[in-house]
Amino acid sequence: MAALEKIRKRAVILTIVIGAGLLAFILEEGVRASQSFFNDTTAARVGSEKIGVQEFNQRYEQMTQNNQNQQNRQDAAVEQQQLLQQMEMETILNKECDDNSINVSDEELSLLVNNSQLGQQMTQTIAQQLGQNIQSPAQLDRMIQANPEKFQLVATQWNDMKKQAADQLRYMVLQYLVSSSIQPNDLDLSVMDADNKDTYAVNFAKKDYSTVATDKKYQPTKSEIEAVYNQYKNLWKINDKQAHIHFIAVNITPSRTDLAAAQKVIDKAKAVWAGANGVDSIKNISEFSNVQNSKVTLDQAKQFAQQMGDSAFTSFVKGGSKGATHFVEKNNSHAFFKITDVAELTDSAKVVMVAVQGDKAKQNKVLAALNAGQDVSKMQGVEMGEEQTIQVQNPQLQLSDTVKKQIETAAPGKYFLVQSDPKQGAVFMKVNSATKKTFYSLATTDYDVVPSSTTSTSTQDKLQAFLNKNKTAASLEKNAAKFGYQAQEAYVSSSTAQLGGNPQFGMPGISNSRKAIKWALTEGKKGQVSNIFTDNNDYLIAVALDDVYEGDYLPLSNPEVTAFCTNKARSIKIAKALEAQYKGKASNVAGYAKLFGTAPDTTSVTFGNDQVMKINTNGLTSDGQEGDGGFIGRVAAAKQGQTYLWAGNSAIYAFTVTKVTRSAMKLKKEELKSRWLMQYGIISNQQMGLDRFGAALMTSKKIKNNLVKFQ
Repeated sequence: MAALEKIRKRAVILTIVIGAGLLAFILEEGVRASQSFFNDTTAARVGSEKIGVQEFNQRYEQMTQNNQNQQNRQDAAVEQQQLLQQMEMETILNKECDDNSINVSDEELSLLVNNSQLGQQMTQTIAQQLGQNIQSPAQLDRMIQANPEKFQLVATQWNDMKKQAADQLRYMVLQYLVSSSIQPNDLDLSVMDADNKDTYAVNFAKKDYSTVATDKKYQPTKSEIEAVYNQYKNLWKINDKQAHIHFIAVNITPSRTDLAAAQKVIDKAKAVWAGANGVDSIKNISEFSNVQNSKVTLDQAKQFAQQMGDSAFTSFVKGGSKGATHFVEKNNSHAFFKITDVAELTDSAKVVMVAVQGDKAKQNKVLAALNAGQDVSKMQGVEMGEEQTIQVQNPQLQLSDTVKKQIETAAPGKYFLVQSDPKQGAVFMKVNSATKKTFYSLATTDYDVVPSSTTSTSTQDKLQAFLNKNKTAASLEKNAAKFGYQAQEAYVSSSTAQLGGNPQFGMPGISNSRKAIKWALTEGKKGQVSNIFTDNNDYLIAVALDDVYEGDYLPLSNPEVTAFCTNKARSIKIAKALEAQYKGKASNVAGYAKLFGTAPDTTSVTFGNDQVMKINTNGLTSDGQEGDGGFIGRVAAAKQGQTYLWAGNSAIYAFTVTKVTRSAMKLKKEELKSRWLMQYGIISNQQMGLDRFGAALMTSKKIKNNLVKFQ
């Protein structure tokens, strides 16, 4: 393909464009090890393609190993769903790339890895895991080649990163080909120019359908509701089996007795913590064995104070001396702080590093040459790094106390050894400049007040007593509030990772609630109520299965679908009735306003703008309400001075165009083209563009998620 060859010749530009945004796709969050899977099964089907359970299992086990030291991990079910969705998108994109003969050569991959920010970021990810200073992808390759047995696991991870980088480059080329083919012609540009030139001043009056919606004469018939369902059926297309449920989630909280007992422990711990040997002595209290140490600057203390919501923490650090203590209490969580030292330390340093491959003699020779001011860049096995700024006290950098001391005391312009293997090689460092700050060494520990076993048992017994009296889904929903519970409604499928929350808006749900979802999809029967799920230490969960949907579409009997179709059918019926009632009964807006029982108003319309002041032009909502975007087109087509009556989706309107103003601004062709591409084209050369492109492709395939069967 000639076009592909042209793109390949511009590989350097592509590698720069990809940038840091690519890293987020390649270095995805890991997922926890799963339970055992059955052989010869699929985790998901993407059209005719299969994602095998074993393949999925290998991916998340590997990713879990790569991220085993990561803190604040998500719920395993959430991570697994995110991984499977990523693999589904990869399956679609790989198929498209294969069908279009888009491949990445070894030379292109080498250029991408060795000459881009991406390659450096990939290298540093592995360097941090190994706790070594690796300056370049080439150095990492040499290290692996020199000792393949020692770095076998590293080599596997590194090769996987390269493969994913190659795949990502293929996806970017595919997107580039598609986006390049979506270009406006002269007519498109002319239409866009015209759409934004004319502004229409409008007098109007309206009567909202909501003002008459309760009138029984507008109640739609069964056939009218069914007609709406058939018209909008694709809104309820489903790929997987869905369950309509109500669930009760009971938060197990400490009782008054638990809080009183905990307070005694806290008071004792505070007294011990404030003592001369408090940091060591508090470990003798079993609840306080998690003492940690860190160094913070005043700026870091301010950030920490904001995160905690405790402004006093900043004052404690700033004015505190060695031995000072501070305590924070929030939602039954107690944090203890103590200043163990205050010192002026190097915060950041501008350094140059040099990597040397070779034995001890070679290392000594290079070090001597460096400190003699000689140019060693052309010596074999020597790699000169560029000046970089490092945060010396940052624990993620994993600098030893010895190296930190060397940086503190480094002689100007002199290189010193920071890492060495007598047979393999060494890394030298030179400090060009350094900045010092006051660092406060803090010892910290915390204590969470948790419910006692007596409280947990009592809470569970109370819920079980309610379930014993309400053994059907209808009974649970009807009586939950009477017993002090909230029955929450939800629709779950194999892709649902948690109960509660709202993934669309980033709101987390109840962790470890996947078994409750699995029961609704694979074990429960319509009308049944589950046993109590205790997988989450903080919540007890019970599920009532209202209905199960296994077809291609949600049926009209679904409560949400019924509500949508009924509301929409009612609006259609009201529109027809009001149009027949008012048509021809007035000659101007004021007359129609009087008939409507409303007041005349004014607004302005630009055809190219989908928003109109005082007019609801929003799209279709989940309850069947629809805005009146059609008002814009009718205004643009109206004759000036003539009054029109129009029954929209949410209101009936009478309007008159009183004036048309044409903009004198003239846009150049390139400006119009840029606007057109931003509005209608796929955004190129950005990760956001790839996400939009992939999401569009995802809708082109029937995707069936089977993961819930194996969790």
